[in-house]
Amino acid sequence: MKNPGLVEIRYSTTLSKSIFYFGNLLFIFAEKNNMNFKIFISGLILVSSFWGCKKSSEPVQLDTESQTAIDYSICEKEFSQVGPTATNLVIKTKSSPPRLMQGFSGILSTCDTLTWIAGDTLWTSPTHENPVYEYDFGTCGGYMFDGVPRSGKWRLTFRNGGIKKPGSSILIQLINYKLGTVSYSADSIVFKSGGTNNGVFTYTMNVYNAVCSAPSWTISYNSSRSVSVDTKNTNDPSDDVVTIVSGTANGKNRENRSFEVNITNLEKPTSCKYITKGTVSITPSGLKPRTINYGDGTCDNKATISVGGNVFEITLN
Repeated sequence: MKNPGLVEIRYSTTLSKSIFYFGNLLFIFAEKNNMNFKIFISGLILVSSFWGCKKSSEPVQLDTESQTAIDYSICEKEFSQVGPTATNLVIKTKSSPPRLMQGFSGILSTCDTLTWIAGDTLWTSPTHENPVYEYDFGTCGGYMFDGVPRSGKWRLTFRNGGIKKPGSSILIQLINYKLGTVSYSADSIVFKSGGTNNGVFTYTMNVYNAVCSAPSWTISYNSSRSVSVDTKNTNDPSDDVVTIVSGTANGKNRENRSFEVNITNLEKPTSCKYITKGTVSITPSGLKPRTINYGDGTCDNKATISVGGNVFEITLN
């Protein structure tokens, strides 16, 4: 059975066998016709040259598989901004009447809601219970600095103090959550704060048993990463730049092919729906590792794949 993503190019591997048989025939012909030794050798060289150029049935396979890179990117680009969005929701907590971040009434949705479900923020109280909120993206697109409409809900459980306190964390659960036509779910997403230094917020995030799906395909995904968010020391979250400093991921693409990923300095601006910079090494099951390069920081849907000395471009969904 042929391996999907591999192209066969056939070269001769039967040279020695061909020379052997035709050499014998030439020797018999020379003996019967009293051909001298020099003519015999010349004929043998001619036969060798002819068969050395002839194609045979042995394949050399070129690796052109790109579905894994595309499917990994579909999951990665959305889960990479879950953490920053969750922290910005804290800033955007509604009061009565609804309070949007100053100056962003034209960017943020007015029909979404952040609702207190249970618990309190009395972190040192002996009767304290972790606060639980439910954020509903509503019907008008929700939180959409990148211009892509979202729907569904997130349930956020805050633990160990305010979100910018080092060591505090958020447990994030997705409820009927969709980005356009793609659905995202996970058993859980755990966000742990590293604190803020000179406008740069750091944290770790683990995504457990996630699924990214559309009506005709399903991708499974898990990841663990260290992240920094450069807020540029402004109150405008739309210009934040998210950088996955390091991390790993694994899963299965829509063709049920397993993959492993190592991440190095991926960048995703909040205002862009694509990863714009950085590289990952991704190894689909049964194939060689390949490097995905997301570019120079330009917000576009292009990336390149390098594998086995070959480089080709892919279009991100």
